[in-house]
Amino acid sequence: AISTPTSRTPTSWCAAGERTIQFTAPERFLPPVKSIVVVKAGEPGPGRPKFKALAAADRYGEPVKFSEDGPFDVWWQPKDGLPVRVVAGLAIRDGESKEIKLAEYLGVVNFRGDDQPRAALITIAAQDDPGPDEKGHAPVQTAKDYRVDMVVPDGFYSLWIPPDNGAR
Repeated sequence: AISTPTSRTPTSWCAAGERTIQFTAPERFLPPVKSIVVVKAGEPGPGRPKFKALAAADRYGEPVKFSEDGPFDVWWQPKDGLPVRVVAGLAIRDGESKEIKLAEYLGVVNFRGDDQPRAALITIAAQDDPGPDEKGHAPVQTAKDYRVDMVVPDGFYSLWIPPDNGAR
């Protein structure tokens, strides 16, 4: 069976000065979520110093309400792995309700690892990333084993698999 994104439209009404965002995803498309967080645009995301959430949801389809002025960044945080920015600079007006279809912004990488040595850490990074243990390395997503769904924003990436035995 093929999963398709839901086409539900948020039906809740917003009071003046209040904004509502509902996050939807096709069933079984993304791994378990820890939280989906809204922050001021340009502010630190989950796990970073001075992180401050304006609103958060811990499951899909749950509307979040907040009253701060924007623009906003939206972060998706898995139960295991690194937080990923879904949308940057989202504009939403007073009294407006929006639906963010996560499948339009995020993708899933799952490396099977057949015929590969045991991995110390599987890392997805920018195409021009120098790699683990190098200056300037910035992982986008990580996993501790093969066959793990790793969520990344839309784009092109490099995949790094340093062996568990310390070899390069």
